[in-house]
This record gives sequence, C-alpha cells and structure tokens, in this order.
Amino acid sequence: MKNKKSVLALTTTAMLGAVATILMMLEFSTPFMPGFIKFDFSELPGVFAAIAISPASGVLVCLIKNAVHLIVTTTGGIGEVANFILGAAFVLTTGYLYRYIKDKKLSLVVSGVTGSLAMAIVSLPVNYYLTYPVYSKMLPIDAIIGMYAELNPSVNSLFEALLIFNVPFNFIKGVICVVIAAILYKSVKPLFKKFETK
Repeated sequence: MKNKKSVLALTTTAMLGAVATILMMLEFSTPFMPGFIKFDFSELPGVFAAIAISPASGVLVCLIKNAVHLIVTTTGGIGEVANFILGAAFVLTTGYLYRYIKDKKLSLVVSGVTGSLAMAIVSLPVNYYLTYPVYSKMLPIDAIIGMYAELNPSVNSLFEALLIFNVPFNFIKGVICVVIAAILYKSVKPLFKKFETK
C-alpha cells in the first residue's frame, strides 16, 4: 500500500510538473513592469502539489518546470534558477503552514498569503545578488534601471527598483495563484483525499 501511494504521489507530481511547464510557457508582459519581466500562473500546480502531497512535491514541480524551460530559455538559465528559488520558497512555506490549520480552506488562504510574502521577500536578495548581476553582463545595469525609471522616474538604483517593483510583483503573483487555488479547491479536493494520512 505504501509503495502504491508513493508511485501515485510521484506520478501526480510529474503530471503537475507538466501542467506547470505549460503554464510557464504561457507567460505574458504586464503594463506595470519592465517588458523583460513576465507574469505566469505556473506556481499554481506547485501549490496544489505542496498541499495535496507534500511540500517536497511542490518543490519538485517547480524544479520540473524550470528544468524543461531551460530548453527555450532566453536568460542563459539564470532566470530559471531564480524562478526555482522563488517558487520553492512560495510552495514550501505554503505547504508546511497548510498542515497546521484545521479549516483547510482558511488554511490555504493563510498559508498561501504567507507563502506569497516569503516569495516576495526572497526575491529581493535573489534578484539583487544573483539574477541582475548576471543580466548586467548582457545589458548594462544603467539600462536595466532606466527601464524601471520609465515607469517610475523616482527610481535611481537597482535596489529601489527591486523594492518598488519586483517585491510587490512577486507578492501579487503569489496571492493571485492562492486565490485561484481557493476557487478551485472543491474541484481538486478528491486529489487531496488520496494522500490524507489515515
């Protein structure tokens, strides 16, 4: 029985990873962010994996989608690394906190918003110390800051740009995924039952 459940968990994780990969390909620009920053809903399957199976399963979904996306990357892989770190922070936090509140719909909202906050906070050092230093080898950092300044002329540094734009962006992105997950909760609840601890 335990082996059967493990196979089911692995299969379901792989399926959710495939869905996340497709959603990641359906990225689009937003009017309130520089054009090179895209929005997508690919964290949603990771959220479901984290709460229905385990937090580790949610992280694996994030890994799968980014590994596959490397095939079509335009960032030299650094975008996928950053996306994985941020997504992992989101689904790990959400998945762990989800287990501590008995009302599961409320738990999803509370844990998901907290997970969104974790992703937003982690995005600041990841982008400042990892992502943008690599981007600056392809495009001068002044040019990158200039793209942000076109949207908000008060931006004078990379740190300000990330704090004003990227941190709220990642928080909103996470919250939107959580809202969608809450709306779809009843539809995916049968999936949860398969992995409940007896």
